[in-house]
Amino acid sequence: MVLQSISRLSAGAFIGLSLEGNIVSTRADTNLRFYGEPNLKPIDILLGYVESPRAAAPLYTALDDLFSNMS
Repeated sequence: MVLQSISRLSAGAFIGLSLEGNIVSTRADTNLRFYGEPNLKPIDILLGYVESPRAAAPLYTALDDLFSNMS
């Protein structure tokens, strides 16, 4: 009886559509306020070419503590 229900359902057609997307943009005004540099590029931040801002010190301390306890 269960197999009949499944076979009847699988005989139909299914059409689905999924639209998903992401936008990544640079917020130069925010980078200027946070890092204090007007022409900062995201790659400079990601590769560590700029000094870490003082506001990020608690984050770096917490990450150092976390990773030092993992090893």
